[in-house]
Amino acid sequence: ASSGTIEVEGVAGETYLETGSGDINSESLSTTALTASTSSGSVNLALMDAPTRVEVSIGSGDARLVVPEGAYASDLDSSSGDEEIVGLTHDPAADSSIVVHTSSGSITVAAG
Repeated sequence: ASSGTIEVEGVAGETYLETGSGDINSESLSTTALTASTSSGSVNLALMDAPTRVEVSIGSGDARLVVPEGAYASDLDSSSGDEEIVGLTHDPAADSSIVVHTSSGSITVAAG
């Protein structure tokens, strides 16, 4: 979508979500690989199964990801905002990776 909020529930398999301006939300994804991108908006995603790869790119907005407990190779980068990992183990050699970048906004990745 070029503009507007994306709401997704119950999607499985590899998933790609993109909006130019708007939020990306989900409370129950079972995806193995996820890419989410927005130029202006927040990304709030809850993954039910441990993903092999999550990539989130935000121009301006916050990111909040909830993933199953475990070890993840994580790369969180906010030019202007906080970066927080809660209840997860950062392990560069882990099979699952989480990459979240935002130019302006906070990033939280938590076990859930």
